[in-house]
Amino acid sequence: MDMKEGFTLIDSAEMKKQHKRLMDRVAAVFERSIPETTYYDQRRRWKQATEEQRQRLVDAGHTRAGLWANFPK
Repeated sequence: MDMKEGFTLIDSAEMKKQHKRLMDRVAAVFERSIPETTYYDQRRRWKQATEEQRQRLVDAGHTRAGLWANFPK
């Protein structure tokens, strides 16, 4: 669920005003520098998932089932 919120923030108009470069927005949202390839890989996984899969992750919240590490499984 945190990744969904992160992707939404990264794409927001407000964040784009503050940080022109994508990877600057990524670092600001996740509070750490993330390799570009890692970001794009995770973003691709999110986009390729069905709406049902994404909603299941969000609904799981901060539980084991809601961990991003479990999402690709």
